[in-house]
Amino acid sequence: MKFYELWYEFNKSHNAKESFEIYSENYNECVKNQLEVISCDKNLPLNMPIFKEILGINGIKTIFEYPNLSFFSPSIVKGMSKGERAPLAIDYSISFEVNTASELYKYFNNKKTVDGFVDTLHLFIDRNYNLDPMFYMIENIAKGEETTDFYKNMICIKKLMTCDIEHYEKSEKEIKSIFSDEEVEVLVTKDIESLKNRFKSIIEEAQKQHLIMKIILLVIYLGNLKYKEEKLFFKYMIKFMAERLKSIMLREFIIAVNYFNFEKEKNKIFKNTDEKKKYEIFNKLNVKEDAVFFKNLDNIAWDFTLVRQLEMFFSSKPNPKADFFVPFLFTYDKGLQEVMKMFYCKDFLIFHKDKRTIPIPNNNIDTSKLEEYDTQEYFTEQAHINRINNEYVDYETIFEELKLELINKNSKRFK
Repeated sequence: MKFYELWYEFNKSHNAKESFEIYSENYNECVKNQLEVISCDKNLPLNMPIFKEILGINGIKTIFEYPNLSFFSPSIVKGMSKGERAPLAIDYSISFEVNTASELYKYFNNKKTVDGFVDTLHLFIDRNYNLDPMFYMIENIAKGEETTDFYKNMICIKKLMTCDIEHYEKSEKEIKSIFSDEEVEVLVTKDIESLKNRFKSIIEEAQKQHLIMKIILLVIYLGNLKYKEEKLFFKYMIKFMAERLKSIMLREFIIAVNYFNFEKEKNKIFKNTDEKKKYEIFNKLNVKEDAVFFKNLDNIAWDFTLVRQLEMFFSSKPNPKADFFVPFLFTYDKGLQEVMKMFYCKDFLIFHKDKRTIPIPNNNIDTSKLEEYDTQEYFTEQAHINRINNEYVDYETIFEELKLELINKNSKRFK
């Protein structure tokens, strides 16, 4: 059994109990594939209070909607099957991104920050939460934005992470590093250089993912211009991903179909103003000027990419003694928060053998439509094998082709 066959099995699950049963039924294959699973269940009794605390903080997000998580690995599932409790060590971290890093810079330079930001900083310190600059560093280096602001923000994050607790408690919660400003600057410089060397492949993967997300967003936009029926749009998206990208990205596909139907029906069925604002991030693409369109496309694609990057962190295990690692993101960026809601998943599969992570979306694809819309051929075992064996894709050429198609369409639409 291959990893994609296991993915198909877990895709049938509706809750953590069913995910456990699927793991148990396919135990030998899960062991062979070195598979670990994190399952999110709305109705599961809370068993990790710290996650409820963290997700209860304004601006804290992860790829799970609820803090009720179950963790499955060979030793855990084997123990649970025998009615035994297996040892379980969970690690986590909270990362800043551009907006929250900028707010932190304001704090250290005595400028006004957004409401509640300072209170959140105090929570981080009072509760001794794990903070990590890695996500912010990779985000900026991958974007090629090693600006003075990035360096200054990194210094502020390091100051927060090296807070002098004794001074903090005596001074009515003033945040100050145990190191001098000069020492902090040296540490930050070393951190950035180390990251470039140790995580070069991750940075390159982020840049590749960004290009893929730009392509997918362009296909979504063009599909909405071309088609009025879900069947035609559905097949257009599946066919493009399978044949051109050599990978069916299920969550992006579900987002695309949901957005397509929302756009076609929103004025008819949504009387509530808040409901009409759903998928608002896509409104940034409804512009006349090509230059503005592609700038906005670039930014939205980074939001999609950042969620995918966050997923990669789940398999990173910064603490080798931990069984699982759960990364959180601290952000006030409304666009990014909206994208993260679109990307929520119910199960997260970590295939250590193949070095793959596969999320199972909250909202599954309606499998009955695969045959109805004549797309079942793209979901056969042979189709999976063919895509895996032909993974090379010239993304740059595909993007330029779509870009030209969009520019030509716009020139006709806005005459």
